[in-house]
Amino acid sequence: MHASPQFADSTTGVVYIHASPAAVCPHVEWALTSTLTSTPSARGLETLKLRWQAQPAMAGQLRAVTNWVGPVGTGARLANALRSWPVLRFEVTEDPSEGVDG
Repeated sequence: MHASPQFADSTTGVVYIHASPAAVCPHVEWALTSTLTSTPSARGLETLKLRWQAQPAMAGQLRAVTNWVGPVGTGARLANALRSWPVLRFEVTEDPSEGVDG
């Protein structure tokens, strides 16, 4: 008899937008919302509104941070959605969960 591997259904993480031009900020929010609501359990959620602040290290840029909850692999999907904008500096983390390194 073989034991089947256990994998978590969901995990958590953080999206750090280190620097973004103001014109790109709404697009970032739409991309994050689209990615996070692509699962049936998350459909119907409102558009994510980030709390944008001036980035003191880069004049004219804004920064924001948000936590997320979603299926395992969501971190990679979020990073993929944000990489379309070469002017965006960001970081996405996915926390380890049962059977997954994160």
